[in-house]
Amino acid sequence: MLASIIIPELVKSIEPFAFKDGSSLQNVKISSSITEVKESTFQNCLSLTSVDLPLNHGNIKNFSIWKMFRT
Repeated sequence: MLASIIIPELVKSIEPFAFKDGSSLQNVKISSSITEVKESTFQNCLSLTSVDLPLNHGNIKNFSIWKMFRT
């Protein structure tokens, strides 16, 4: 079960649905090299409590963080 992930500097884009339904994912750190977070990347990651996203994140697509946090 994946609880935390650090997206390394060599990654430039996060693909659609990359972590969809990641029920155990709690923490994500996204490097400053990311230029695009595509749609539904974190869809239904309801255990997610922390996302470290740099200010120069680039382009966040529609619904990339849809249903990311428990309401």
